[in-house]
Amino acid sequence: MTDDEQTEIIPPAPPPPRTAVLWLVAFVGLVACTQVANATWVAWTEPGDENPVWLLLMSSRNRYLVATVSSGISPWTWAIVGALRLTAAAVVCHFLGRA
Repeated sequence: MTDDEQTEIIPPAPPPPRTAVLWLVAFVGLVACTQVANATWVAWTEPGDENPVWLLLMSSRNRYLVATVSSGISPWTWAIVGALRLTAAAVVCHFLGRA
């Protein structure tokens, strides 16, 4: 038996799905939004301002969730926006990993 006969032929990898580019663009968009939030979070957590909602939409890291509690936004708004942003990041990362 020769080496050529013992060599196993590995099939080529399947092509990525058509939505791979969409998930990659969404991931880059989320990273860009997080960087903007990192640069502006101090100014956007002032009480009585609507910017804390935008901060949570940009990035819902735990430090921003804690920092915006006392900013005067509704607890329901805080919970819904934070949950939606965390869910969006989880969905994008999941589907990007599958692509």
